[in-house]
Amino acid sequence: ANPTGPLHVGHGRGAAYGDALARVLRAAGYDALSEYYINDAGRQMDILALSVWLRYLELCGETLPFPRSAYQGDYIFDIAATLHREHAAQYQADAEALFAELPEEDNPMLDTLISRARAVLGDDGFGRIHGLARDTLVEDIRLDLERFGVSYQTWYSEQSLIDSGAVGRAIEALKETGFVYEHDRAWWFRSSDFGDEKDRVVLRANGNHTYFA
Repeated sequence: ANPTGPLHVGHGRGAAYGDALARVLRAAGYDALSEYYINDAGRQMDILALSVWLRYLELCGETLPFPRSAYQGDYIFDIAATLHREHAAQYQADAEALFAELPEEDNPMLDTLISRARAVLGDDGFGRIHGLARDTLVEDIRLDLERFGVSYQTWYSEQSLIDSGAVGRAIEALKETGFVYEHDRAWWFRSSDFGDEKDRVVLRANGNHTYFA
């Protein structure tokens, strides 16, 4: 799951069901491995990092109209406070310039803010905020799971899979075999050839992979 917030009831139900199934399989003599797949790559994680940074800017004394489609929970304030406590004003920026001439619609607005945040902070700065938010929430999730008796043998990061180059190599192999094609600057998998109702995007026009990838 995306580590973009605390566990909710749906997460807990799925975790309890999966853990019970793994225990039954082990009791029956099977070698069952339990893994938590951390969806720590992609747009939702970028929105999380942006949300933390904007709350951090408020702690630095900046005044800004916090986007309604950004993450709103109190936990965002807590992570922002940690960032401010550990780095003071190192990542401060001019909020007025950041919010100048933004698109009015929510999604284009967030995408523009993410792009500007990356430009202001650089890959290293944005990555540090991204990593702090991810690590804080993953640890919070792990502790919550432990409290109701669920533990995973493996915690696997989606971002680590992308960083290894495996996803890129797989997409290149699909291009070579003709199973993916380019349309509207995105890359699509020919899933309709295999009974799907339509083809699916694997690589968006902005370079981000989809969950399908």
